[in-house]
Amino acid sequence: MHLTFRAAVDQGVIDPDSLLHDIESSQTVTIREAINKNIVDSDGKYVDPKTHSKIPLSEASRTGLIALIASPMQAAQAVTEAVKRRDAEGFKFKIESLDDSGN
Repeated sequence: MHLTFRAAVDQGVIDPDSLLHDIESSQTVTIREAINKNIVDSDGKYVDPKTHSKIPLSEASRTGLIALIASPMQAAQAVTEAVKRRDAEGFKFKIESLDDSGN
């Protein structure tokens, strides 16, 4: 039995609620949303927003275009790695606490 990536997600073979973080846009979406927004095609390839070339998810993750996240702990690790990578590229970040009081 052969399934497309999309069919595997639709049938629950691949967890549709796993997260994909697009490093370039700083957007985090579920795998299902990534397919619906054409961030990932039905064959499971990342669609580069600039060149429209299709890259296997494993390669896109390895090269730092995206981070695949299966748990909250992995989410924190992925963000940390992305910040380190961007810092090494010369970007500077200022981490501040979020004021939830509305002031």
